[in-house]
Amino acid sequence: MSNLGFYADIAGIKNFLKTEDGKTKVMALIYGLGNELHKIGEYFSKNNCARIFAYQMGDGFMVHFDNTKYNEKNCCGTALDMVNLAIILAQRFLVGHAGILRIGLADGEISGLSESSFTFANQTYDNGGNGYHCGQGLIFLLPIMGTLLAETYPLTTKQICPKPESYEPRIWINSNLYSVLMGMRSDFKKIEFSEKCKDGSEVWQYDKILEPSRATIDLYKKIWSQDITAEKLSSALNNYNDKSQ
Repeated sequence: MSNLGFYADIAGIKNFLKTEDGKTKVMALIYGLGNELHKIGEYFSKNNCARIFAYQMGDGFMVHFDNTKYNEKNCCGTALDMVNLAIILAQRFLVGHAGILRIGLADGEISGLSESSFTFANQTYDNGGNGYHCGQGLIFLLPIMGTLLAETYPLTTKQICPKPESYEPRIWINSNLYSVLMGMRSDFKKIEFSEKCKDGSEVWQYDKILEPSRATIDLYKKIWSQDITAEKLSSALNNYNDKSQ
């Protein structure tokens, strides 16, 4: 079964890591992103929506819906819900943590590897380190694979998509998901997708994160009990870019 999901990459990590203060900032951003995803997941679960699964990978997270569990009556767990989730996450990360997300959104397969298939897994587990003994070292396993990661992660990399003149939150989607979204709601046509990637692949960009819609404003307030406005987002972005120069 195909899953809807995205990879959320924290922008500017390379520059942050050049200083000790920057390294502390990186850790705070990763913790902050994980905490916000946890809050979103709790909200969706309490309101009988799709179950959300998230995997921390490097300086970002892969996120997807469990499409077998969403509430069809409330239309929760659709592609449009995933887009709105990605938008409010980017908005919250900017306003609440002074961080920029670059998000690649697509659909694809998720599959898991069985840890027990590794010959070392049954007897050498180290409870203290959450890994498996490897001589005097450890092996850590994240048994997740599939086309969803292969589809979403490359959309966030500067090798594929143009680097913006100044950092701001962006979402990219592949052509398969684009065709689904365009046919889902008539008012979704108002959202502009543009800027093909350097290699000519059919990828669409959403660059209206700084302009909250009624749907994302309502969802944001339900989760964080706060209002989100274009003024707040613009101010947070200006502060981010001023400090990055």
